[in-house]
Amino acid sequence: MSKHDKIATRLAQILNKLNSGERFSVENLVEEFEVTKRTIQRDLNERLSYLPLKKENNLYFLEEYYLGKLNFGDIKNFAAISGIRDLFPTLEENFLKNILDGVVNSAYLIKGHNYTDSSEMGKEFRLYEKAINENLLIGFEYTAKQRRVEPYKLLNNKGVWYLAGLEDKVLKTFSLGKIIRPNLSDE
Repeated sequence: MSKHDKIATRLAQILNKLNSGERFSVENLVEEFEVTKRTIQRDLNERLSYLPLKKENNLYFLEEYYLGKLNFGDIKNFAAISGIRDLFPTLEENFLKNILDGVVNSAYLIKGHNYTDSSEMGKEFRLYEKAINENLLIGFEYTAKQRRVEPYKLLNNKGVWYLAGLEDKVLKTFSLGKIIRPNLSDE
């Protein structure tokens, strides 16, 4: 199983646990998924940061008001946004239940989906998102040149993330992996 497949499977199973009201510690997940503590902390603090997670007595769980809110429609939307919808023959509820089942999903192996590992770019993604949503200029170094860009969209093409925006009134794309020291402007 590729690194990307392992991440997707692990996150889906953690989402399933949270949605069903389970409480767990980082150590529980480290043991279950056989990954490092840092990986699980990244999952909870970055990859799943959009969820209203609570932590009490070293146990993580979903805020009560949010329990049961994640449904198969949310999973379908995630598949569409992440560009993996067409990897599966169907996204019907029964198929999704089987994929999320720890026993059944071991029958699946997906290879060949190329992507840029963006797991270390959570902070930058939030910065770009803020710039786009609040119509702020963003500055950064790119190809040994300082840039000032009016950001428009974050886009993923064939597994590589780009920032699309206007530089000197010309629409350009910048590979996120090559952007150095991004910072927001008040303009």
